[in-house]
Amino acid sequence: MLVKNVVSWTAMIHGYAKIGDLEESLQHFSQMRKENVNANSTTFAIMLDACAEFGRRREGTQIHGLVIAMGFEQDIFLANTLIVMYYRVDNMYDDRKMLDAMSRRDAVSWNSLINGYVEQDKIEEACALFYSIPEKDVISWTSMVMGFSKRGWTDESISLFELMPQKDDVSWTAIISGLVHNGKLEIACQWFSKMVKEGIKLNPLVISSMLSALASLAILKEGMQMHACVVKMGLDSNIFILSSLISMYSKRGNLSEACQIFSSIRTSKIVTINSMITTFAQHSLAQEAFDLFRKMQGDGQMLNEITFLTILTACSRSGLVKEGNNYFNSMRSVHGIEPGPDHYTCMVDLFGRAGLLQEALNLINSIPDGPHSAAWGALLSATGQHSNCNLANFVKKFYGTAGLKEDEEDPPNMQMATSDSFENQEDSMVGPSKLIAELTKIGAIGTQGMPTVLQGIHECLEIIDWATHKLAADALVVLASYSGPLITNETSPIIESLEACCFDKVKPVRDSMMEALQVWKKISDKGDTAIP
Repeated sequence: MLVKNVVSWTAMIHGYAKIGDLEESLQHFSQMRKENVNANSTTFAIMLDACAEFGRRREGTQIHGLVIAMGFEQDIFLANTLIVMYYRVDNMYDDRKMLDAMSRRDAVSWNSLINGYVEQDKIEEACALFYSIPEKDVISWTSMVMGFSKRGWTDESISLFELMPQKDDVSWTAIISGLVHNGKLEIACQWFSKMVKEGIKLNPLVISSMLSALASLAILKEGMQMHACVVKMGLDSNIFILSSLISMYSKRGNLSEACQIFSSIRTSKIVTINSMITTFAQHSLAQEAFDLFRKMQGDGQMLNEITFLTILTACSRSGLVKEGNNYFNSMRSVHGIEPGPDHYTCMVDLFGRAGLLQEALNLINSIPDGPHSAAWGALLSATGQHSNCNLANFVKKFYGTAGLKEDEEDPPNMQMATSDSFENQEDSMVGPSKLIAELTKIGAIGTQGMPTVLQGIHECLEIIDWATHKLAADALVVLASYSGPLITNETSPIIESLEACCFDKVKPVRDSMMEALQVWKKISDKGDTAIP
């Protein structure tokens, strides 16, 4: 090109940024300036967006300096772009200073900052700004609905949604997706019905959320109707909807339909592949999961944290310790992916199911940010499965520290005390049938002890792990037959937890839950201290 102007330079910069090559974008931007071609607001906006996308705070700040030096600081479009850039590189302090320095602000300015606070989970700051701004539009309201949902404040998000003067499909999606995310599935279904009745256009995100809700509620008929709606709307090529459909049919045990949907996808994306590996894991088809994982690698697909979580789950469900260990170790060493809490929990579960309790304990104590409750829960489940430690004693030790707040420290004797619960074991317990003898031996059962034991087992039911649920249910059946003193008012929370856990479980767990529920309801109805 004989003459390169700002338009041609900007087009090249944008092209490299679009394909993810930030370094080339930066080099072309620098070369443009060396050739005395002045950037315009569009050039700066593209560079700021690219810096935000790749988290390049230093370069973004330098470009901000150029924006000021070249007299663009009063450009409201660029000012709004800068606000977005700063919150995306985790710099809300400069973001707020940027807004305060603006001589003119519009709705985009306020909304950008509110959204930044929400993205950074600074919901209190977002709320304060929301109620102070002079201009609120549907985006402002929707951002706050999403913020409340992100914190789990579902009641507040519903109240705010109901106060919205105007609602669009995005705001409806925000409230419904938030309810699904927080486990308020039936309420989400009610709001979805309202959305349909009001004639709001359905979009892929709200349909995907509802498919997840219907799968978890075991409402397959309505899920199939939603599938038909997807086809009718021409959304059967959307990868997020396809992923949700695969998950829905898998959870309801319809493996063939899940496989058929996956096979119909012309070009599989990471989202749908992860869903299919999860499907194989749920059905204990480890080899099929491994084959798909290897195919991903062969096709050059970029693996992510969820991919490894799904493959580790497949190993755990099938008891493949060696394979699981290899995949776990390759995350950091081969793929540069740092294992997160869920990966460690999955590995603890894998070791625990195989009876490698000391290995599981060693792994828990090696977690970089310290042990967390989910990992302890998986280990607690394993101790019951393999009958290698006293349930009540372990529950007291475990729940004394696993629920610590972030600013609290583990007691110094935690690791030693927990380790001792696995070592120096002379006798092996055989399931919950010997639980009463062990509890009596340590004095856990008695006028003072029984409520403590029940509380520990009650908390086991709060762990999202089917094996822990089964252990707790079996233990409750045994405890119910004990003839010692039992505080009758302890039955109510136990019954409520059992009722909540009786659905959407694998058959052995469901059977144990139902048995425990029937036994404890008899206690409640009779007001007896035991069942004859």
